[in-house]
Amino acid sequence: MFVIMTGDNYDVNMKMWMTLSNFWVASLFTIATQIVGVYIFLNLFLAILLANLDQLTEDTLNDASTFARKPSILTKASSFASNLSKTLLAQGRR
Repeated sequence: MFVIMTGDNYDVNMKMWMTLSNFWVASLFTIATQIVGVYIFLNLFLAILLANLDQLTEDTLNDASTFARKPSILTKASSFASNLSKTLLAQGRR
């Protein structure tokens, strides 16, 4: 069944079933199994992909709220630079 669903060497199995039963039954069984298998695998893949995307989005939002509460290094550096320039200007005026 898995071989047919993935499409790997399905023709050998279909030919074997054709010799054991009639042509139409083997053909319809092979086609139906491939369609249902692709549908199941596609849904499984998309479910895993969407679950991981949802988890990644939640992690990103949590990280963004954490960063919003903490001052960034750039904010600290610009504050330090403005305080330093004010101090140097004040010392130059004395």
